[in-house]
Amino acid sequence: MPVMRIAKCFILRLWHRAPYIHRTSLVIPTVSFDSRSMVGSHSYIGPYSFILANVYIGRYVMISSEVCLVGGYHRFDTPGLPMIFSGRGVTKSTVIHDDVWIGTRSIVMRGVSIGRGSIIATGSVVTKNVPPYTIVGGSPAVPIKSRFVNNDQHYHDSSLLISDFDISFAKSFR
Repeated sequence: MPVMRIAKCFILRLWHRAPYIHRTSLVIPTVSFDSRSMVGSHSYIGPYSFILANVYIGRYVMISSEVCLVGGYHRFDTPGLPMIFSGRGVTKSTVIHDDVWIGTRSIVMRGVSIGRGSIIATGSVVTKNVPPYTIVGGSPAVPIKSRFVNNDQHYHDSSLLISDFDISFAKSFR
């Protein structure tokens, strides 16, 4: 890895005040990134994206521009009290597993888990968990098709050296 890229990633970690961005990942300066979130190795978060707290982003993840990982934590069920004064409920973690691609202007709601190798189509609103190696799209996002057929998925996993350690780490992050 060139020295300039390492220096750039270090400066961006300082910019975002986020110690949990891997040194091989690139988070563009225009991203709103919470320092309590984590980014694994070789991942990319595009310009003007919005990442809230308690988001675990795995390895080899591509998040395009203007993607929002938000929502779902304001209380609205307290009678006699305006929502603005009701506070926040339990904060759920959002987990984006390894080798995921999220298209431009997609929205992923809080507490959702996006399975390894999945693709989120441009402009999608993800409100439910996405199974591994599934292509989803729409509002709300629904499965379109599977990314691989037959044994291609096993070959893909072994080629990337994706281990179950990453999945257990993501579960412990919740």
